[in-house]
This record gives sequence, structure tokens and C-alpha cells, in this order.
Amino acid sequence: MRPGNRIAISLLITILLFTVFVFLAFSGLFSYIERTFYNNRVSANIQSDLTQKAAAIQEFHENQIDRFVEIFSDPLFWQVYRNNVSRELIEKTTDTDRILKR
Repeated sequence: MRPGNRIAISLLITILLFTVFVFLAFSGLFSYIERTFYNNRVSANIQSDLTQKAAAIQEFHENQIDRFVEIFSDPLFWQVYRNNVSRELIEKTTDTDRILKR
């Protein structure tokens, strides 16, 4: 086959494929595919990510609440507001500060 015929056939195939894609684009087929397949998959992925992040945030908050309950349950903590503070209370407050910084 001569090179001129090959170029003509390639050009014809390219024009036909372009015409088919233009027709499909204006007929709404791509919108239908996007609505039924792509959007559902993306929504499911986003929902999955949000569920995982919500679980991580919930676990973080539970850990923080447990730490605060541990700190506030100690009676020495409530003596910080006295006028005279003992050495034991100062050390306990320092230890509590270290617990909070963990």
C-alpha cells in the first residue's frame, strides 16, 4: 500500500472517531456515565475516608477525656487554689503537667 493511501485511511479513521466522540458528548452519554459510575465511586471513597477520620478523632477525644479524668480525680489537684502550697503539691502539679504534655 502506498504512503498516500495509508495517510488517507488514518485521516478517515481519525475523523470518524472524532465524530463518534462528539456525538456521544452531545448526546449526554458521558454525563450518564459520570453520574452512574464515577460519582458513586468518588462519593463512596469520600464517605469511607470521612468514617476513618471520624473514628480517629473519636479515639483521640476519648484518650484526652481519660487523661483529664485521671488528672481531675486526684484530690491534690483541687488544692492548687489554696494560699499555702506544699512541696508535695508543687511536685504533683509538675507531674500532672508532664502527663498533659504526653
